[in-house]
This record gives sequence, structure tokens and C-alpha cells, in this order.
Amino acid sequence: MSADCSSRSRATPSPVVSAILFKVASTALFAVMGAMVRSLQEYPTGQLVVVRNLFALIPILLAVHQAGGWRVLKTDRPVMHLQRSVAGLIAMFCIFFALTQIPLADVTAIGFAVPLFTTILAALILGEVVRRHRWAAVAAGFVGVILILQPSGLKLLDPAALAADPGYPLGAGVALVGAFFVALALTAVRRMAGREMSVTIVFYFTMTCTLAGLVTLPFAFAWPASWTDAALMIGVGVSGGVAQLCLTASYQRAGTSVVAPFDYTQLLWALLIGYAVFGELPEPIMLAGAAIVIASGLYILHRERRHGVERGLPPG
Repeated sequence: MSADCSSRSRATPSPVVSAILFKVASTALFAVMGAMVRSLQEYPTGQLVVVRNLFALIPILLAVHQAGGWRVLKTDRPVMHLQRSVAGLIAMFCIFFALTQIPLADVTAIGFAVPLFTTILAALILGEVVRRHRWAAVAAGFVGVILILQPSGLKLLDPAALAADPGYPLGAGVALVGAFFVALALTAVRRMAGREMSVTIVFYFTMTCTLAGLVTLPFAFAWPASWTDAALMIGVGVSGGVAQLCLTASYQRAGTSVVAPFDYTQLLWALLIGYAVFGELPEPIMLAGAAIVIASGLYILHRERRHGVERGLPPG
């Protein structure tokens, strides 16, 4: 009997292990989605936002069904959902545009500034007490962000380099703006923590992005040039939707302090995919900056855990 129970416990992963596996799967899928978007950089950003969210509705609607059907979408907080969705929508436009301009790993590394912005917004909007240790981590993190942006900054000082690659400074700047709006969306999610189901938040966000993206189509639309491009567009949506569900599942199985550090595995996936698919090798200074930002983010997470601050689900 005890042997049977022991074998069953070994066969079934613990909630913490499954949470970590779901989290790592989500980071891999988000990196794959980013690579697909970068492969489709000739298409309008609004169109990519549409396909990302329209096809993401397929796995999300399945999740709604499993969670209890349409009744889980009932909400008395439409304004909160709108605030979260608009911030997430702006973030998605910024990140997708940045992916058409700069390497996948660079966009991913700049995105690690989100915990820095989140800490600032938590103090300003949520009224959280941020002590000097976390402020010091935020300051150090922004030093890392400056290092990540340094190749872009050097191009601004070198007219010849800027003429050869004018999209890099713009793409890096827009990626940083996108990170700020991700943090703003995350702050809105934290305000709804414990009041709304994750699948409800994800559904309204996805629907808002789909409708907003559709509005842009009359002004900028291009039919897929090949069946490969069409498949990539569908893949952007499905991978993004499944990644979001994996992300949700990870946070349902374990606390933020357990799961959040694995956010940074996305940089590993981005580096591998960027090199294998696009032949992109990051600048050493960018990697140094990313290391500082990651260390700052982990320290902020440690301080939040120590003082009992619980973060909400990241938007995506």
C-alpha cells in the first residue's frame, strides 16, 4: 500500500514543480510568439495585434468553458477591466512594433524593466510603502536599462551608424515605453487581485485588443504573401493564447515568490531563438545590462516577499 502511494506521488508532480514547468513553458511560448512577430515585420503592427488576439481566443474560450462557462465573465468592475485592457493594448502595440525594429533578445531584456516600473507605480497608485532597499534596487536596475540601451545611444551620437540602422533607437525607445505600460497593466491587475478570476481578466483583455486591432485594419492591412506567413499569423495567436493560459496555471499552483524568478528564462529562449532563426548575437554591453536588471528584479521580488507584498498576474 505504502509502495503504491509512493509510486503515485513520484508519478504526479507537486504543485510547485508543475507551477515552475507551466511558467517555463509560458516563457518559451512567449519567446516563440515574439520570433513569429519579428518574422512578420513587413506587416502592419495593428494587423499583428489582431491575429495575436483573435486566434488566442480559441484556447481562452476553451478555458472559459472549463472554468464554468459564460457566467465567469460576469463582472461589476468594467472600469478596472478597461484600464487594464487599454494599458495592455498600448503595451502590445509598443512591443510588437519594437520587435519589427530590434533583435528579439533586446526587446526581451528591455522588458525586464517591468518590475522597476511596477515598484514605482505601486508607490504612486497603490500607496505601497517602498523602503530604501527597493528604491536602491530600482535605481540600479535603471542603470542596467541604460546599458541595454547603450548601443542605441551610441548610434544617436554617430550619424553614420544611425543612417545605417535608424530603426534601432526608435525600437529600443518604444520597447521601454511598452515595458512601462506592461507595469501599468500589472498594477491594474493587482487592484483586481482576489476580486476577479484570471480567465475573466484575460478574456476581456484579449477581446479589447482584438476589437482595437480591427479598427486599424481599414488604414493598414496586407494579405499574407504566402501560406507560410498565414501559418505564422495563426501561430502568433495560438502560441500567445496558450502561453497566457500556462502563465495563469503557474500562478494558480504556486505563489508569486516561487514562480516569478522564472520570468528570466525568457531571455535564454530569446537568445537561442534569435541566434538560430535570425543570426542575432547580442552586444556584450546589452548582456551586462540585462544581468543588472535581472539582479535588481530578483532583489525587488525578495524584498516584496519579505514584506508580504503580493503581485498580480503579469499581463500578456
